[in-house]
Amino acid sequence: MRPALIILSAVLVSCGTAPPTAPHPLAPLSAAEIRDAAQLIRARVPETARFNIVALDEPPKEIVLRQIPTPRRAFAILYDPESDRTIEAVANLATRHIDRLQAIPNAQPMLTSEDSARADQIVRADARWQLAMEARGIRDPNNVVIVAWTAGYFDIPGTQQGRVVRAIPYYSAGNTQNYYAHPIEGVVAHVNLTTGSVLEFLDTDRGVPVPREPAELAPLFNAPLRLSPAPLAITQIAGPGFRIENGEVRWQKWRFRYALHPREGLVLYTVGYEDSGRVRPVLYRGSLSEMVVPYGDPSGGWFFRNSFDAGELGLGLNAAPLKPGVDCPQNCAVFDAVMSDPEGRPVPVPRAIALTSAMVASPGSMTTRPGARATWCSVSSPPLATTITASTGSSTRMAASKCASRSPE
Repeated sequence: MRPALIILSAVLVSCGTAPPTAPHPLAPLSAAEIRDAAQLIRARVPETARFNIVALDEPPKEIVLRQIPTPRRAFAILYDPESDRTIEAVANLATRHIDRLQAIPNAQPMLTSEDSARADQIVRADARWQLAMEARGIRDPNNVVIVAWTAGYFDIPGTQQGRVVRAIPYYSAGNTQNYYAHPIEGVVAHVNLTTGSVLEFLDTDRGVPVPREPAELAPLFNAPLRLSPAPLAITQIAGPGFRIENGEVRWQKWRFRYALHPREGLVLYTVGYEDSGRVRPVLYRGSLSEMVVPYGDPSGGWFFRNSFDAGELGLGLNAAPLKPGVDCPQNCAVFDAVMSDPEGRPVPVPRAIALTSAMVASPGSMTTRPGARATWCSVSSPPLATTITASTGSSTRMAASKCASRSPE
């Protein structure tokens, strides 16, 4: 039986157990550390600057592998909408000093819900948008949700400076949660959030009807449901096959650490395999570099929709709670995560990660009987694997970082 390591999905964090006195150099920032870092950085940046990312400033690989003591540092990205400046900062949590503070020219951080809120205000005040809604039979603007998408780079005049997004409306009457099922086609506002102006306004396809039939995802809205399958219970009578020591997962001969990064999501560290009395290094650091979703429609309302879910939205920031028995096996162990909000305050994400032992596909061995043409396959016993599961949220949940609150009417 050969043990296997399987990594599923892309978003994780630290364990829910109490942190040790001296955290491992690669341990994610705790809520207290995020709070301390934000306090140190806030004193050195404009009051209008907003936190986009607060994460561990990882020590150099050589320092970690040689186990050289190193102070804990926090890395932060901030955006100041007043000056249209992106700022990087490194806070030394041991000395309580700022080790680096640097403005990054010609760079924009990830999209946030605050960007959507700002785009919402700008677009709703535009007479062309109001007429576009009326032309589609939408009399009450409160029945519309505006979602800010990244605009892409096409060297369009007016987009070289400032924070630019494309604002897309969806019909949301009746407290609709799944508003993606109710697109208002042909309406896109190209918005410069810095100048507060609409650079371009697209209003086409007025004859395309706006879907208004309910399309919610909850079971209540999808009756009658098919018969439930026979109950399946997954148990481990002797408890989980893995253990966690000071943040390191140990299963069979495998060892690894993990963390939840706001942008990258799941990060695996120092993956190793015990071999002849020593731990053989397999992988120092591994993460999802990007997840690109090109919609591939060249029409005016769609050509720019090429979402970079990690770099533009943040996989870790969109982590959603996992439910044992639904999102992960019933016998899984779940752990909490902690992110930060635009003020730099820690935000807990309960059950952001699940760790479990599970069966994997059975390997087969092929044999041919002497003197026979036919070939048979015999299946060996199914092996176990350690499985890490996490959630970036459904498309509806992810929209929370892109979707604006409705403006008061």
